[in-house]
Amino acid sequence: MEQATEQSRVQLGDAVSSEWVGSASNAGFLALGAFMLLEGAVLQLMLHEHPGAGVLLLVVHGLLVVVLELQSKIQVRIDERALTIRYGRLRLLRQRLPLERITTARAVQVDPMEDYKGWGYRGNLRWLGKAAVVVRAGSALRLELQGGKHFAITVDDAESAARCITARITRKPPRPPAA
Repeated sequence: MEQATEQSRVQLGDAVSSEWVGSASNAGFLALGAFMLLEGAVLQLMLHEHPGAGVLLLVVHGLLVVVLELQSKIQVRIDERALTIRYGRLRLLRQRLPLERITTARAVQVDPMEDYKGWGYRGNLRWLGKAAVVVRAGSALRLELQGGKHFAITVDDAESAARCITARITRKPPRPPAA
């Protein structure tokens, strides 16, 4: 597992700006994807007399492998404006959550089966009011959002991520100089 990093720099006097980057990964998803590719190849050979069924199985296996790859690793980045999640090792899929939507952030421990009934992207913020990105068991960042919604993300060093978000959402804007 990769360790999260926290970078800080000082700007404009006492105003502090920082960026936090963390990740979580699950090698089991990659292993399952490799098995799915092998199984798809074997089934393709077995169904050589039925090309339509073989192509359909190949497409289904290909889609499952893509989904498994996207859920095998996530990167979480927190900057001045938003929390951004990038999915998969190629990080092609991105989800962005503006910080102004977050009311509180805290670190929690997650058990995928007990808490979310499995791994992957669970729930739906728009329709269910709660969602989670569950890559593995362990530390997670739990966000309370405006409108009573909840969002959780399994990520290494969730405590630092929660501190970073809390510092941003509670920071008061700088006051203009007295005239």
